[in-house]
Amino acid sequence: MTPKKISLEGQEAFCQEGETVLEALLRENIDIPYSCQAGACQSCLVRSVEVTPPASSQRGLREGLRRQKYFLACLCYPEQDMVITRSKLPDYFTEGMVTGKQLLNPETLLLTIECKDPLDFYAGQFVQLKRSDGLTRSYSIANSRMHATHLTFHIRRLAGGKFSEWVHRELQVGDTIQVSDPQGLCYYLPERQEQGLLLIGTGS
Repeated sequence: MTPKKISLEGQEAFCQEGETVLEALLRENIDIPYSCQAGACQSCLVRSVEVTPPASSQRGLREGLRRQKYFLACLCYPEQDMVITRSKLPDYFTEGMVTGKQLLNPETLLLTIECKDPLDFYAGQFVQLKRSDGLTRSYSIANSRMHATHLTFHIRRLAGGKFSEWVHRELQVGDTIQVSDPQGLCYYLPERQEQGLLLIGTGS
């Protein structure tokens, strides 16, 4: 199989057989938001400028997004060369202040942020944390939604991870960070008590 060229805003990566667009971009150190790498969080949403992306890479997206050729880089095994752009969907951020850092184990940090504006979220949702230079990562909210402005996160240090290493080593109590509106469609609805739950712990 001939490698497929992926062009992203002036940068290029060649996708090998059995490799996703996200894997190819990360291999070439091309920065792109991502988290679960399984199509659930939709952090790696990008848009194809020309060709229609494979249908499997648009799983779970709204019809309007599919028509605009948006797709998930972590699910896309390209069938041809692609020119893509980062998601242009509007993101809404509020300012947050770091109020606590506590090591839970050598690799996992409990990060506490107090948001300027209250957030309405459900158990199972996540937010985007963005530092001043624009580098952004997704993290699940670890506390109860009873606390509308007080958010906690479990940040696992990844070897060579630009964001997680920065949080562990450089981010200090009193620093500010941008926090997006809650995202994600896989969450618990308290009023549906008859619904069965399957709870799986992964990552940190």
